[in-house]
Amino acid sequence: MNELQKELETNQMEQEEQLSEIRKTNEVFSNKYKRIGVEISENQKSVSFRKGCRVCCEKIYSKGIHEIEYQIEGFSNPNNDRNRIEIGVVVPERRETLINVNHDWAGTFWFRTWWQNNEPSSWKGKDGSSLEKYGKPIKKGDRFTILLNMDEKELSFSINNYNYGIAFNNLPEKVSLFILAWRERGNKISLI
Repeated sequence: MNELQKELETNQMEQEEQLSEIRKTNEVFSNKYKRIGVEISENQKSVSFRKGCRVCCEKIYSKGIHEIEYQIEGFSNPNNDRNRIEIGVVVPERRETLINVNHDWAGTFWFRTWWQNNEPSSWKGKDGSSLEKYGKPIKKGDRFTILLNMDEKELSFSINNYNYGIAFNNLPEKVSLFILAWRERGNKISLI
């Protein structure tokens, strides 16, 4: 076996170890960082929204590669132009502000699905602005995945195992996860 083959095998083994590490991320929704109108299940793996609400997760990510998968269990009245779901990351120090202050999106990086003029759309954005088309709209039954590479400070999203590529490559040193469900009662999301 030549040196190149040995190096390739070593790289492949390292990648497989890294992938097994990715799967070990065990996230839960936080009762500490939620807005009124959010119902968190007893095992903290499911969250239901009664109205426009936000919830953050407790865990802070600063290194490593993490994959967090969600099941969209309810997306009520998706063709209401004001109904949307946003999933992303936030600087940990901004969690309280994100939960308690409307229209303050500083320190956030996110994917958004919503309806505009009775048409579904999907976007990525940061800090409450800089919207850019990205991915495809999510719907009830979809699996939505966040791939968070804190070693490279990259964030990407996939829907039903289709990766839409790097959405952001300039993340801050530390982030936590958040979800926003806007306007409609009955939106429900679970961690898998």
